[in-house]
Amino acid sequence: MVLGIKCLYNTSDYANRIASGEFVKLHEESSNWRPTGERSSQAYYGLETDRLVKVRLQWFELKDGTITRSGLKDPKWMHCDGASYHLHGGDGFWRDFRRDPTGIMCESTNQWLIWAKKCYGDWRRLKCVTFGPVEAWWRRRWFATRLYAVWRGIVDRCAVMWKRSRKALKPFRSTIRRLFSGLQGPALVLA
Repeated sequence: MVLGIKCLYNTSDYANRIASGEFVKLHEESSNWRPTGERSSQAYYGLETDRLVKVRLQWFELKDGTITRSGLKDPKWMHCDGASYHLHGGDGFWRDFRRDPTGIMCESTNQWLIWAKKCYGDWRRLKCVTFGPVEAWWRRRWFATRLYAVWRGIVDRCAVMWKRSRKALKPFRSTIRRLFSGLQGPALVLA
């Protein structure tokens, strides 16, 4: 989630390591300029010695180099304490909502919605300062457990069994469908 990876990035020393030059820019990409005069850019930072990426940051900038929107470079992927963290993938309303609830209707001028998003952002910052990146810690521990491996194995086996049963029953289903489907179109009756 956004709140987990941003909090993890803010509580880590990665920003200081980038500023001090310990992490160097390994690669940078930018999109084309938009009609609004801004573009999306992202950079990959890591150690010069091994050339392994430690963090990927993304931001929006104007032609003069000013960072717009949040005013910060947001982490999209990072490797910290032996684990990789990233945002939820996918497109669509619910996946975007799961990734960042404040991103829904981001261009809205509704004062109540702006107030609610501000309160949510304040809560995220307070929680990060008070408790730290609890979501990132919890996910790291959960995905490394034996219970998760068992659960993942059960889900995979069920998916395979479902596909095999659908394939095995395909002739039966098509026969039933033909028996119970009515005549379609004009029918010629032979006497």
